[in-house]
Amino acid sequence: MPGISWTVDPHNKLWFYPSDFRQRDTTFIDGLNFNHLKQLSGVTNGNGRQLDLIFGNSAAAAICDSVHRVPLAIIPEDTYHPALETCITVIASPSDRPSRLVLTRELNFRKLDNRKFIRLISTYDWSSLDAAPSIDEAVAKFTS
Repeated sequence: MPGISWTVDPHNKLWFYPSDFRQRDTTFIDGLNFNHLKQLSGVTNGNGRQLDLIFGNSAAAAICDSVHRVPLAIIPEDTYHPALETCITVIASPSDRPSRLVLTRELNFRKLDNRKFIRLISTYDWSSLDAAPSIDEAVAKFTS
């Protein structure tokens, strides 16, 4: 949404609100407001435009630190999309942990015949999955 300008929210300096936009953007802005989403990034690209939009509701925004450019990018940055980072605080409560340990059987891939596996995967007729009307039905066909 390059036609939208974002301004720092006076109530929370980590959030941004649309301050200038075109008529065609009103449905998008209304959707943000209806879903109580906050813009969390104020970082602009080399052209002074904000192309990387990061939204969160109030609860998500509360645990998200400011979004800013990374001080040292791992790979060269794209002029239009600067590398961004944030810190999200996650506090695990005792209720987040499973009440009992569930043991699962792990597969031993060291015994896999890689050449045979690759041959089987590459020669399989996958067209039946393409014909499935939904992803759920494609998964059901694949796993049956």
